[in-house]
Amino acid sequence: MQIPPTAATPQHGKNTPAPPQSQPATTPPNPSSTPIAGAAAAAAANIIYGKNVVTPEVEAAMADFVKNTMSKGVAGLRKEFAQLKIYTSPQYKFEAFSIPNNTLRNRYKDVVCLDSSRVVLNLNVPPDSDYIHANNIKIEGLDRSYIATQGPLETTISDFWRLVHQESATSIVMLY
Repeated sequence: MQIPPTAATPQHGKNTPAPPQSQPATTPPNPSSTPIAGAAAAAAANIIYGKNVVTPEVEAAMADFVKNTMSKGVAGLRKEFAQLKIYTSPQYKFEAFSIPNNTLRNRYKDVVCLDSSRVVLNLNVPPDSDYIHANNIKIEGLDRSYIATQGPLETTISDFWRLVHQESATSIVMLY
């Protein structure tokens, strides 16, 4: 049984390509050519500079950033990354991180634990250490706070679980 061709499903010969379909040209309205001009047109279109429209200053800064980044090339970006990786702002203190007994408790030697937001363990101290590489994180506008910690080493697994118990953590998310 053969289905007859319809306007919705045109049939063409086996080796005959379908004719190109043309789309009607549409031109977006120019806000300045409408009866509402200037700032009124922007308000009517719900344009909020800095929210849903990039300002000319930001667009210029982005163009400069792209131009600068492209001029560095891959080798330049790798060099810059290596320099930034070892940088720590002088305003941040990380003395507990640097104590010789604590350095053995750090999975990564290049990710510091800041003293200002460090979680201090208080369960079973002493004889155990109060140090774990963990920082409290508070995000503006959120009621919750979080703890970021490095994955435990074999020697710091008990410290990790002391942290979970002490802080009454209800969820654990591991990124790797």
